[in-house]
Amino acid sequence: MRQLFFLIVLAAAAYYGWDYYQQHRDTIVLPWQKTAEEARQEESPIAGAPGATAPLPRAEPEFVSKVRIPDAAPGQKAVAPPGRIYVTDRASVETSSGIVAVVPGDTVKLLQRKNGKVRVTNDQADFELKEDQVTLDPEIAQAAEKRDFETRMRR
Repeated sequence: MRQLFFLIVLAAAAYYGWDYYQQHRDTIVLPWQKTAEEARQEESPIAGAPGATAPLPRAEPEFVSKVRIPDAAPGQKAVAPPGRIYVTDRASVETSSGIVAVVPGDTVKLLQRKNGKVRVTNDQADFELKEDQVTLDPEIAQAAEKRDFETRMRR
């Protein structure tokens, strides 16, 4: 019996609260709602009309390479740190915990070279890549990373 009484009181409170809100809708501003002035500004579909706002241009993300070119002696070409190589093409491998991927610009640890392939690790999984998917040259890795970035931005 108490539960039924509680439900009736709760329903009555909800009804009177909703009725009050409906009657005072214009004066009550909830944190997630827009004010009447903001709503009017958005309603004006014609650019240049009073209260109309021009759409903001969408900012394009800027390319920032994660490949750092190491210092090299004068007259010598910079190369990856010992035991490391840079990835130039996307690759992925399925592991017991899911799929692990490497993208252009990632630095991986070289484990073994064999028959035109290299065995590498990114500290999450070991996998094989083709020789043409990796490089020791950080400038080539940066260029591959930038190409991949631009390809993803065009989509």
